[in-house]
Amino acid sequence: MKTLFFVKLTSLVVGIALLVVSVFLLLNTKDFLSEAVVTQGTVLELVESRSSDSITYRPVVQFTNESGQLVNFTSSTSSNPPSYAPGQQVEVLYQPGERNSPRINSFFSLWGAEAILAGIGIVFLLAGVILMFVPEFRRRKGESLKQNGVPIDTHYQG
Repeated sequence: MKTLFFVKLTSLVVGIALLVVSVFLLLNTKDFLSEAVVTQGTVLELVESRSSDSITYRPVVQFTNESGQLVNFTSSTSSNPPSYAPGQQVEVLYQPGERNSPRINSFFSLWGAEAILAGIGIVFLLAGVILMFVPEFRRRKGESLKQNGVPIDTHYQG
């Protein structure tokens, strides 16, 4: 019984924590966008990222910042098949004076982490709520049926 309660509580806590982190990242990205400068960049190459069972590709992008300096950065997001091709023009967002701020202006580069964490958080939260409250609703329904139900006179035949 304690194990089931621990699973229910853990599911609720993990769901809430993931949603809180998602909101924090959302506000962080919103702040980034409010101060970001938009410019054009060019995809120079695609860098392979290997994991145990797949290969994905990250674009390396070059753009000119407000000071006229050429800046290269590797996108934090990767995909397979590649989302970009070498030589392709992309819109880049960056904060002046911040070296690690450039991002490609695409949904997944800007909002991907938030969307994934929120989705997983909602699943955990719903699982925790269902595990916590459905047994209570069934218990109440059974009690109500015992108190307000209509008795049926029958003979058990098999």
